[in-house]
Amino acid sequence: NIRSPSFDLAWLSELQSWPVATRDEAYMNFAFATRKGRAQTIIDATPKRGHPMILRLLREASADPVAYRVSRGSMRENYAHLTPAAVAKLLKEFAGTTAGREELDGEMLADDEAATVAQAVIDQHRAPMPTRLKRRVLSIDPSVTSRKGSDQTGLVDLGLGADDRAYVLGDYTGKHRPEAWASLALDLYLSGQCDCIVVETNKGGDLLTRNLRAEAGPRGISVVVLAKGSPVLPHNPRIVYVREVFGRGEKSDRARPVSTAYERGRVSHVSGANLTALEHTLTTWVPGPHALSPGDLDALVHGIVELLGLAVEIVDHSEGMKGIMTAQRELMKPRAGGAAMTSLLAVRGGRGRTI
Repeated sequence: NIRSPSFDLAWLSELQSWPVATRDEAYMNFAFATRKGRAQTIIDATPKRGHPMILRLLREASADPVAYRVSRGSMRENYAHLTPAAVAKLLKEFAGTTAGREELDGEMLADDEAATVAQAVIDQHRAPMPTRLKRRVLSIDPSVTSRKGSDQTGLVDLGLGADDRAYVLGDYTGKHRPEAWASLALDLYLSGQCDCIVVETNKGGDLLTRNLRAEAGPRGISVVVLAKGSPVLPHNPRIVYVREVFGRGEKSDRARPVSTAYERGRVSHVSGANLTALEHTLTTWVPGPHALSPGDLDALVHGIVELLGLAVEIVDHSEGMKGIMTAQRELMKPRAGGAAMTSLLAVRGGRGRTI
């Protein structure tokens, strides 16, 4: 559909949220189809750590600033059109965080700033084991095999303190066979008096819960899958409650609210716990097209989202289309001197990109 017509002008909006599976092909098709007249493409995007397409466009703009013109801005430039109460809330929640630097200040963070959490932030909020926990969960990002070259099974032990902070209690991530991680999870569930096992089902679907049932049955323990949105019941040594989650979108998007929770002091690593490997992942993993997919990071993210009730943003790409016709009508309206807005967007000298 993109390549059927030919365009004078293409406007590619919210590039940072285009679906990973189709964004490169869609961009390529727009590039081939925008070839009439002065053939200009306008691209708008929120800066996003490690986003390969935005980084590539910025490199091209650096190499040829005439053909690729970059314009930057921050949310404060738009304050006059925003609700003051909403602005105040956003500033209070995100100012000074990496999410705030991207979303509010419009910064494109460098690779060394793109890791999920800074070590200094982890150390600043490290705390002793709480005397009482309101909740305790095990979070698992399972690998379907334990063969050489396969992913590790992420298995993280977490609790919710009386102060409503999430505490990271232990990391048992490793190359576990399916029966081994299920048995280990049951042992930890019982010894820690957990109320829930959070398990990501992307790779194995309902086979993962079946795996837990296979190990729990001989112990006389039932496995019950919690309905979506249902409350968690207190610990029962004869019943294992399972919350099945499906990780949608990019890992960096899923981890973003957790990064903010760390920076706001809502997550603490327990002093003396062996969390060295997990902290290495948190402080070094950077999103990218060839980045590995660490199981410990996904397990941690799902567990913290469960305990803190964080809202993970799911982008509705259809929303971006609702204002296109309005924008088109505005662009075509004659302005002072009789020129339409589209004429002001042209780049002299042929094909151009405005980023």
